Amino acid sequence: MLGKLLKYDIKWQAKRLVPLYLIMLGSAAAIRIIDLFRDTFSFLNIFYGLLTVAFIFLIIIGFIYMAFTNIKRYIDSLFKDEGYLTHTLPVTKSNLLLTKFIMAALTFAFTIIVIILAISIAYMNSNIIDGLNYILDYLSMQGILKPLILFMILMIFEYFFYMFLIFTSISIGYSKNGNKNVNSVLWAIVIYFIVQAINLIYMGIISFMHPEVLTANNPAVVIDFLSNFVLGYLVFEIIYIGVFYYISYNRMNKHLNLP
Repeated sequence: MLGKLLKYDIKWQAKRLVPLYLIMLGSAAAIRIIDLFRDTFSFLNIFYGLLTVAFIFLIIIGFIYMAFTNIKRYIDSLFKDEGYLTHTLPVTKSNLLLTKFIMAALTFAFTIIVIILAISIAYMNSNIIDGLNYILDYLSMQGILKPLILFMILMIFEYFFYMFLIFTSISIGYSKNGNKNVNSVLWAIVIYFIVQAINLIYMGIISFMHPEVLTANNPAVVIDFLSNFVLGYLVFEIIYIGVFYYISYNRMNKHLNLP
């Protein structure tokens, strides 16, 4: 049944995201084609610049729209009219939540892949590849590559953290009477500030335990500290996501309040 739920959600998301992906890839192809003729026809530089700006905005909008579709699907299929059908299916509440979390991961992964592919189509050439290799070699020699990779992984988990925070606030807000959307927003704010308070305590403890970092002259000491700090923060992110999953499951399993 989990596979059938995923299949249905994939079809729902594909109808909304595939056109965006095609526009993104088409814009990238247009940028590449115009770039081939810029030296011959100088007036194409104007179109190249405009398309580049539009392409950047398209990437930003793509991320926002991708997150929006996940949130909308979460609300519509679990807490609105469609929820009456969804919650009568022979599937556990845990699997219903797991489906939404998997879809959030899949849409994120596909969006990243399409963006990387589009950027490659539009701008990638041998000079850029050589430049990227040089930067990676330099970062590796300086010992910065490891904390940078950890930071990038943290940013990925940061996306899931905010998605699951929103899912959790919706699960709580829609279990209440009154204006469910307002309740959801208020709970999102409350949860966010609770988490930030915990993070500040963590940063304070780490800073207190390692005061030598503030006066360290050796970059290796600072880099090692940052790596451990980011790794610890990543552990917190994973714990938060687990807590959000439990809260969402609990509200849906014991406090479901369909309209």
